[in-house]
Amino acid sequence: MTEPTKSGITRRTVAKGAAWSVPVLAVAGAAPAYAMSPTTTLPPCVTYTFAPTACKWPGSNNLWSYYLVLKICNTCQTTQTINFTITRLQNNSGKVFRDCGAETLPITINETLEAGECTEIILGDFSSANADGSGSSAAFIEAYSGNIKLFSVKAPPTDCEAPLVNSCIAPTTTVAPTTTVAPTTTVAPTTTVAPTTTVAPTTTVAPTTTVAPTTTVQP
Repeated sequence: MTEPTKSGITRRTVAKGAAWSVPVLAVAGAAPAYAMSPTTTLPPCVTYTFAPTACKWPGSNNLWSYYLVLKICNTCQTTQTINFTITRLQNNSGKVFRDCGAETLPITINETLEAGECTEIILGDFSSANADGSGSSAAFIEAYSGNIKLFSVKAPPTDCEAPLVNSCIAPTTTVAPTTTVAPTTTVAPTTTVAPTTTVAPTTTVAPTTTVAPTTTVQP
């Protein structure tokens, strides 16, 4: 099964056309079951470069990575079948690239090109960074099948731009800001107490007895 690329186009042939013209955009399916076995014998009149859509993600913050689109042109006078498997990519210093994202090695290329015809094939994102992120840019990128060098191609000089995304970099996760909610204070219900009325004590006054005056009678 062919693997999807960033743009949704299946990896394999993405453009085909005459070597002296702008390639016609095309999408190719998986190689048929009867395809010939890969070979490492490449005709000298078949040329390899990186397409203008290939680019670099420069610097340590991009893990010294590249988005690679291989352009193959048949400058021979006859039809040529190009069939090989890339098992390793490395820079001219011998630093082996690691594949990133959906595109993985090995990559088998099986194309039949008429005389003067070119094809472009997406290889994908590759990084030459060490485990600690250190590394360096490449002047040339070399392709191998096992221990046999297939070709050496000048590295893409142009910086990658949106909408391409570097799949060698882990996506940044945006964390929503935390909202702090003030704690709820429960207020005890207020009890209304009726005012107390103080009643003065009642004083009982004994009734007054009026004594009639005594009248003295003369004898």
